[in-house]
Amino acid sequence: MKKEKDVHLKNHVLLIGLGFVLVGIIFGYLIYSKTPGEAYLAVIPVGIGISAILSWRNKWVRVISNHEFVYSNIFGIKRTYRFSDITKVERHINPGGIFYSYINIHVDKEIIHIEGNAIVSKRFADRINAILGQTE
Repeated sequence: MKKEKDVHLKNHVLLIGLGFVLVGIIFGYLIYSKTPGEAYLAVIPVGIGISAILSWRNKWVRVISNHEFVYSNIFGIKRTYRFSDITKVERHINPGGIFYSYINIHVDKEIIHIEGNAIVSKRFADRINAILGQTE
């Protein structure tokens, strides 16, 4: 099988993360210059930005065989799963497309969360759709 990632986040997630970090730094500086005791509020946008950057960098899925795939979480921790161990697939779609859509894949007692804006390969989508067809 190929070494390409079968699920990964789009590059705009990185840009959004960098934007939040930049806004947090500017926000922190401006608040600190006026009221130093409240500069801690800048941690919120910086934290959101860092989590977006980590997700963009570390969250992915790679199919390694017809039976197994590797999932890497936000912290870069990789685990190998078997497609046959998937117990449930939940698809959450917001009709207006304004808010967040996502897929949760239940493997044993763990949940693999795939964002709605992720790029998903045809081979991974076909395997998940086959499982969805079996569970619906």
